[in-house]
Parts: sequence; C-alpha cells; structure tokens
Amino acid sequence: MPRFFLLFIILSLLVLRCATAEMPEKGKEATSVHSQKDISHKPDGCKKEGKGKQPQVVPGEVLVKFKASVTRKGIDGIQKAYGLSLIKAIESIGVYRFKIPPGSTVKDMVDALNGDPQVEYAEPNYTVSIIGK
Repeated sequence: MPRFFLLFIILSLLVLRCATAEMPEKGKEATSVHSQKDISHKPDGCKKEGKGKQPQVVPGEVLVKFKASVTRKGIDGIQKAYGLSLIKAIESIGVYRFKIPPGSTVKDMVDALNGDPQVEYAEPNYTVSIIGK
C-alpha cells in the first residue's frame, strides 16, 4: 500500500510540475498550448512526443521493503547475505535505504532482492525533482 501511495505522490508532483509549466508569466497573455511551436519551456517529463529522459537513480543505492513477517534479525541476515550497508531506515513507510556492495549493479541487486521471498519489493533509489532546470 505505501508503495502505491509514494507512486501517487510522485505522479501528482509531476502533473503539478507540468501544469505549472504551462501557466503564463504574470503580465503576459495566455496562449493556447496547441498553437505554440516551441514548447521547450516545459520540463522534459511533460513533453508528449518522443522519448523523455530516463529516470535518474542514486548510484549504488536501493530501497527495500520487507514483508511484514520479517523480523529485525531477519533483515540483518538479508543485509549480510547481500552485502548491503544500511544508510537509513524510513520507519514511517517501512522502507530501508541500502548501499550496495562495490562491483554490484543496482539492476542486478534489485533483481536479486525481488527474488527473495522475504522481500515485498526492492527498487532503485530514484531521484525526483519538482523544479525545472
């Protein structure tokens, strides 16, 4: 459930970012988005055509949520088995932020952790920006 809540928040922020990018500046007349030839003022994730940027991830980090039945001792065992270093436990949503061991890739670690029966889900630590560049 918290995973869907986080996804909802992230998508809401992206929609808000896209909507505010279309708002005219104070004192300028609003124009139809359809009549504009250059929409480069919109954030990259808001463009409808073509491929957007790939999501950015924090290198060497994964986020993991363990199943409710997993104890602290079980989490410690999984951490040791995969060579993970705890960065932070986000207790409000039950997610752990780990540093992966040198030589491992985020994708491979996420795949391995998602195959573990004690893990509810594992994913890269994506970065989110609500301010256009």
